[in-house]
Amino acid sequence: MMAAGALVALASNAETAGEDSQWTDMGGLPGPDGEIHSMVVDRSGNVYVGGDFSAIGNVKANKIAKWDGSSWSPLGSGIDGRLVLSLAVSGTDLYAGGWFNTAGGKPANNVAKWDGKAWSPLGDGVDDLVFTVAVSGRNVYVGGVFTMAGGKAMESIAQWDGSSWSALGSGLDNWVVSLFVSGTDLYAGGSFTVAGGIEANHIAKWDGTTWSSLGSGMNGDVLAYAVRGSDLYVGGEFTKAGGNDANRIAKWDGSKWSSLGSGTDHWVWALEQSGTDLYAGGTFTNAGGAVVNHVAKWDGKTWSALGSGVTGGEKTKVGALAVSGTNLYAGGNFNLAGGKVSTNIARLRLQAAAPLALAPLAIIHNRTRPEQPFTLSWPAKVGRRYQIHTATDLDQPWTPLLPTPRIASATLESFELSGPTRARAFFRILELDADPVAPPGMALIPAGQFQMGDTFNEGDTDERPVHTVQVSAFFMDQFEVTQELWDVVNGWAANNGYGFDSEGKSKGPDHPVHSIMWFDAVKWCNARSEMEGRVPAYYTSADQTEVYRAGQVNVQNDWVKWNAGYRLPTEAEWEKAARGGFAGRRFPWGNTISHGQANYSSFARRWYNYDLNPLTAEYHPSYNTDGRPYTNPVNAFPPNGYGLHDMAGNVSEWCWDWYGPPLVSSTYYRSSPSNDPRGPASGSWRVDRGGNWDFHAYHLRSAERFANLPTHTPNFLGFRTVLPAAQP
Repeated sequence: MMAAGALVALASNAETAGEDSQWTDMGGLPGPDGEIHSMVVDRSGNVYVGGDFSAIGNVKANKIAKWDGSSWSPLGSGIDGRLVLSLAVSGTDLYAGGWFNTAGGKPANNVAKWDGKAWSPLGDGVDDLVFTVAVSGRNVYVGGVFTMAGGKAMESIAQWDGSSWSALGSGLDNWVVSLFVSGTDLYAGGSFTVAGGIEANHIAKWDGTTWSSLGSGMNGDVLAYAVRGSDLYVGGEFTKAGGNDANRIAKWDGSKWSSLGSGTDHWVWALEQSGTDLYAGGTFTNAGGAVVNHVAKWDGKTWSALGSGVTGGEKTKVGALAVSGTNLYAGGNFNLAGGKVSTNIARLRLQAAAPLALAPLAIIHNRTRPEQPFTLSWPAKVGRRYQIHTATDLDQPWTPLLPTPRIASATLESFELSGPTRARAFFRILELDADPVAPPGMALIPAGQFQMGDTFNEGDTDERPVHTVQVSAFFMDQFEVTQELWDVVNGWAANNGYGFDSEGKSKGPDHPVHSIMWFDAVKWCNARSEMEGRVPAYYTSADQTEVYRAGQVNVQNDWVKWNAGYRLPTEAEWEKAARGGFAGRRFPWGNTISHGQANYSSFARRWYNYDLNPLTAEYHPSYNTDGRPYTNPVNAFPPNGYGLHDMAGNVSEWCWDWYGPPLVSSTYYRSSPSNDPRGPASGSWRVDRGGNWDFHAYHLRSAERFANLPTHTPNFLGFRTVLPAAQP
């Protein structure tokens, strides 16, 4: 009788990313001649570092430098002082805080701005050390050990609005070491125990008016933050959070604290979120019982090492982390990374070195009739390649059972083996394809099914019936296209045969561009592709020979290279991405909404009981200034489960699909294809999604559908782009 066993995965593709072969130095040796204290990445993928160094990679750079992917460069004459402790970026502006008196040769007391060309002070600055800087729109927040900002008394925390300094209530009673902006809320962490006159042990929230505590807080300093969706992660010196054991790292879900496994054995100084993974750096050597050497990964369930980590003496520390595309950057005080010489800064390539994973295997077999066939079954990802291996014993070599890998067509794959056989055998399933790694500024939306449409039965008839849709994997911009990015591509396009009818407007470089025709959004996608050396997606006819660069051409489905460059998302892609991997939710984050989660108009509060704003609320209070449109910077609100910002509110977003002619548009869901639907074959209007700053809560639902003439250019309509996941 056949005896068979199932082997379950002990390792996955992502874990190969932690191998020492994936660690490298940056720009060769020597690295910085002093410690790295802070790192930040801009939307172009440039990495900025600050610390107490005077040179980096044989380049003179006083306390601050930029890495463009291949080389280091200084920022003017840099910072003349003791050190740079914190960096924050907003659009084209970089803010630096620390312990210094001048920046670029100009007086700048402990905080300064770099605009890409020159340094400037923030008024009179502050009177003592700045530990941390955070930016939200026009507001710059600084925290530290100071008592004065702009010549006014301010305790440990202050706000710069572009022209003057102001206090945040009565401030905090001790040092502020970390700041993080999420939506309209500012979180502060540090050594304090009182915030705005109330007890707030080492962590507090400022909502623009008042301070509040996060439960009972911590029993030690909070040094670092990261956020994913509605979850806030903090690291520091503490061993308890909310009264419960939480060794140096914990999660706040909005109502309670929880630990991340058994935590770490020493302080956490840096946190960075990427996809579903949380990276931590610090002075620890153990995380979750595993030896990790100062840097580790939390995947939501367990801690794991990143190779042999970083090492180098008694004061070894990872004090700064940043992610850009396929790279994790680590800075601090060390001389080895992955066992290789790498002074104070190193890069870990996150893409798997060997795309190989084991899938759980079930065996269905009629043991009383060994001459009959039996079936192997395993959970699969549609489109992935799988190979079945077999062996006569576990100490014998594995051999492939199939001449070519099997491509999965369902989420549960089966393979029938013919009988008769009575020999003992073992089987395993190998997944040959790794998840692709998103380009900088984009997020992976994995392949899979979702329920498209209005699951609450509260929307218009064109949102029903709810139906199952299978969408292939793709990358999507994490942010709506900003004025800054629009201008960069537009400048290239003007010199390369493109013609746009839309000027493109916004309230600032880091706000979404708006007033863009659908036609120009499509042409801009092509220009972005060509500028980056990609094959364009859109053409002027079905033979796909002439790239669409000018005029107003109603591009059809078969005029598109769907597996080529940048394009607008289909309506199905947009809704799957907006839902963030969750089913049955009204909004990307849940079933209620407030101004802490999105930028929209709350005038009709009485109509929707899921709008939690006060009855007096109108436009978003943080952004209804300086005239319409009342947009927000694209990083002002927390991302959804896929890492996408503003999938509800701010500006509505063009999609690819025709809305369709009358009647067809309201019944399209009844007959739309179940796999990668691309909308009706014709129409007069194009779909837009997501709601905006001028729309009510009802219109920000993930299922809500809108449409506009492709020539329409309202000040509430922008776009974001996608790439097929097969693209490099």
